[in-house]
Order: sequence, then C-alpha cells, then structure tokens
Amino acid sequence: MKMLVLMSTLLALLASEAAAQTIDPRCRRMRDPIGCTCALENGGHITPMGNWTANKPGRTSGTNAGQHLNEDFYKCNMRHKGKNG
Repeated sequence: MKMLVLMSTLLALLASEAAAQTIDPRCRRMRDPIGCTCALENGGHITPMGNWTANKPGRTSGTNAGQHLNEDFYKCNMRHKGKNG
C-alpha cells in the first residue's frame, strides 16, 4: 500500500513538472502564463510594457488573417487549460 501511494505521488510530481516545462520562460511571471505562451506560440508578442498580445506586430485590422490566430490561440488554451471559456 505504501508503495502504491509513493508511486502515485511520484507520478503526480513528474506530471506537474512536465506541465510546467510547456510554459515559455518569458511568460513565467505573467498573470496568465498559459495564455501568454499560447499567444507567443501563435504569432503574438510581449509588448515593451511587459504585457502579452495575441496580435502579430504590424497586423492591420479588418482582415480575416486574425481569425486563424484567434482559433489557434483558443485551441492552445483549451489544450493546456482543459476547460471551455
């Protein structure tokens, strides 16, 4: 029984460590490190003020090119956070 508890604890620690490794190092101190990582993975950037944005620099508004960025950003968040909305 003790071995089962020990193995379960070890597995949980390893799983949390693997999840922590998916966060971009630039996003570790952000309020939403997963959202920040997803933004950077999908063409976003970190502003000079230290905030992240899911928009590519220089993107003009009114184009549908941002829709794909939004979808990819949303899917990334759902994959890492595992919840809707």
